[in-house]
Amino acid sequence: MVHLLAVGLFMLTCWQQAFAQADPQNWMRDIYGDKPDRALRNIMIPGTHDTGTDQMTKSSSLSSTLDGVLKIAPKSAVVSWSKTQDRSMLQQLQDGIRYFDLRVENTPRGWMTYHGLLSNSLTHMLEELAIFVNAHPREIVLLDFQSLVNFNNDHTALISYLEQHPVLGPRVATWDRFNAGVRLGDLWDADKSLILLFGQRRVRSPDGSFGDSTFVWPRVLQNPWSNTRHTAKVEEDLMNGIRQRPTDIFYVSQGVLTPDAHVVTLGWASGITSLRDMAVKWMNTKFAHLIPRLHDEARKAGKSVNIIIADFYQHSPLVELCLRFNEADAEQP
Repeated sequence: MVHLLAVGLFMLTCWQQAFAQADPQNWMRDIYGDKPDRALRNIMIPGTHDTGTDQMTKSSSLSSTLDGVLKIAPKSAVVSWSKTQDRSMLQQLQDGIRYFDLRVENTPRGWMTYHGLLSNSLTHMLEELAIFVNAHPREIVLLDFQSLVNFNNDHTALISYLEQHPVLGPRVATWDRFNAGVRLGDLWDADKSLILLFGQRRVRSPDGSFGDSTFVWPRVLQNPWSNTRHTAKVEEDLMNGIRQRPTDIFYVSQGVLTPDAHVVTLGWASGITSLRDMAVKWMNTKFAHLIPRLHDEARKAGKSVNIIIADFYQHSPLVELCLRFNEADAEQP
């Protein structure tokens, strides 16, 4: 009972003080401006799961990755169980999000993000990113290109586009110069603010040979996935994961639920008819106690919470709590 009361008081304090200090658009600068020695892998970073789905509608084309019964399901149903965000990249950045989970398909229309259906133009998202990083040079942004589809194992065009972009290219912290132990001050001193994580980095050299690009990083992170619709199982996995996380790379804690046949077909009886319902009604309501508990478990194990991702993040205290815990961290000697 005493423990529960302490947790409740802590949650109340977090809520009351959530917006006390840092500006979400400049929180890394505001919180850690005089603590440049903080390693990025030990800072609590709010992120989004399947970032680029805000443009998804029932008019969207099917992704080539879509399989099973969803290929013949009504488009409106596919949207309901595929869309994970409804804010643009620029809005997310302005809200304080700094980690972006990107799944990209190479299509005749260009590079498109996907999750069941095709959604956003990647180049448009990158232009929004350019606007933000140009105005906020001390905010470090991680783009995790964890899935690249229909590139034929050749990522030359995409990586070259990023390298040659007049705003983004000069701001990229390259793999040949930095590593997963990078500190905020290392990036600020070099005037860099972008880290590009690629699951595949294969590029063609002028002589026609292939090799891995050193402009972008390999995916030096762990990103375990619970793959369940049950919040209790997600919470259990998050606690076990943070206790065992490696400390020499980035680590993602996924505060997300995954639909299964049961919830897709029968969830309507409980008022659950979409991924949005699962996130807003089931998962995100847990964050007020889940994030403090995750932080506590990490500290007991001598670890740090790093990246936390969510669906429809704005319907949770994700950003606010990450900022408050970072503020408390920065106050430590």
